[in-house]
Amino acid sequence: MIYLIGGNGFVGSAFARLFEAQGLEYQIITRDNAESFKGTKCDLLINANGNSKKFMATRDPLWEFDASVVSVARSLDWFEAERYVLLSTGDVYPQTHDPKFSDEEQVLDVAKMSRYGLHKFLAEQLVRGVHKNHLVFRMGGFVGPNLQKNAIFDMLTGGPLWLSLDSKLQFIHTDDAAKIVYTLASNPSICNQTINLGARGMASLREAYDHAGSSSEVKEDAQNVTYELSLEKLERLYGLSLPDSAETIRAFVLDNKGKLKQGS
Repeated sequence: MIYLIGGNGFVGSAFARLFEAQGLEYQIITRDNAESFKGTKCDLLINANGNSKKFMATRDPLWEFDASVVSVARSLDWFEAERYVLLSTGDVYPQTHDPKFSDEEQVLDVAKMSRYGLHKFLAEQLVRGVHKNHLVFRMGGFVGPNLQKNAIFDMLTGGPLWLSLDSKLQFIHTDDAAKIVYTLASNPSICNQTINLGARGMASLREAYDHAGSSSEVKEDAQNVTYELSLEKLERLYGLSLPDSAETIRAFVLDNKGKLKQGS
């Protein structure tokens, strides 16, 4: 049995689609039903829950701490899992503009982390300290069904862009991410590891903007961001070719032109 915390969310729902397609037995754990499963056992627990709205870490840090850290502590206490998988974030790295600063062997300085990254790092530490058979995945950007935020969503829906068109970022499709995570989680020889998760290379927002035929306004104070996690460890452990960020965005933009809506 697989427990999937956050299985109705943007990233978590990709795991639900994968498990359905493979005919696997799984249970989505939500805020509404969690207590009814308290004290039960599962073979694999995938925690795809937690806050993904980075601005909340500064707007309401106590709420964000509860969403990103306390919720993980609760799951470790409530459910007995043979293997625990936590989906974290690459924002634990103080520098993400160059893969040489974002490999998993970096000794991280918590004083240099954003508040959001710090909370996620604390959640990681809880998992490492409590669970004897775990995997932690540090994620970059995503696209996929039910996308509701990020620069790609904004340019497809006509919303203002808060990143400059010169920005370049890693993006992976949620379905590809779920396949990779589950493949590694199913390998018993890969244990107690922290692994960056993403697609190869980066996607140019300018190219995506052109492919989308977007008319979105680029804000005057839009930041120029480069975001690329090191994927050497992921490639070595996965053993198969990773998807490409630029190709992922090109295909997603072309498939979703005129289909996404603000507030959907």
